[in-house]
Amino acid sequence: MNKKKIIIYSLIVILIGLAIVKFFSFEFQVCLEIYVNNDVLLNIPKSGKEIYSFDFGEGEDFYILNYENDNDIKKIIKKNDFEKITKDNLDEVIEALDRYHNDLCERELNLFDKTTNISELAVIGNYYLYVENEEDNDDYAIQIIFPKEKKLYHFYINH
Repeated sequence: MNKKKIIIYSLIVILIGLAIVKFFSFEFQVCLEIYVNNDVLLNIPKSGKEIYSFDFGEGEDFYILNYENDNDIKKIIKKNDFEKITKDNLDEVIEALDRYHNDLCERELNLFDKTTNISELAVIGNYYLYVENEEDNDDYAIQIIFPKEKKLYHFYINH
């Protein structure tokens, strides 16, 4: 009887430990930050990469999130009203990405340019979401989803 209790308590401790580790994972923290700052609800990705970010106050963010399956991407697109990039809205997407690019500080601009470029992001068939703070138009975010690659690019400015 005591062995069963020890096994059950051990399993509970392990499960709690795993939940805590997942809660403090980079990917969870990024999703939480994006939700708090931009009201965009993302599924927790399989992996993510921080190109640059700011900790507090003003600055710029650039994350690349990698998802495991198509359903994760479809859910994100649906629950956040992402729009498919088409010929009709391509100029609008390029304009939003140009605005972000032009608002970057020199250090972040160099990192952005080494990692990607606007012509690779603004591709017909991808999806985008542009979120602007109603009270402060210097606080905005752009997300680009590459459905085939199961990637989400997140760009955020807070000046």
